[in-house]
Amino acid sequence: MKVVRVFATALSFVFLVLQFASTLPNISGAPLRYADVSGTWDLKVETSGGTGTPTIILAQEGEKITGTYRGRLGESRLDGTIKGNEIAFSVNVKFESQVLTVVYKGTVDKDSMKGTVRFGDRGTGNWTGRRKTGS
Repeated sequence: MKVVRVFATALSFVFLVLQFASTLPNISGAPLRYADVSGTWDLKVETSGGTGTPTIILAQEGEKITGTYRGRLGESRLDGTIKGNEIAFSVNVKFESQVLTVVYKGTVDKDSMKGTVRFGDRGTGNWTGRRKTGS
């Protein structure tokens, strides 16, 4: 009986340590599962047709991203993912009386991000983004 009690106490201690360790911040230097991209971002999109400066407002639950796109192509719902520091999101906008799916892909580094954008079959471009202070 004493052996069972010692084993149960040791097992409880191990579970307690593991539970506490899971609440500590990442100090190992290992990459996190995903970057935090929630907040308001100012983008700069460069294409052969010119430069645009849309704003995106992102909400994040784990790897899932939702939000709002506001720019030259109007306002639209935004959906995407973040995996590690790789971000991908898309918006559907009206362009020349058609719905155009615009797909952004890139990488995040704290309060900045950059990547490529595809405007359906209408062309591509490059983009950069900076998180607004305080968002």
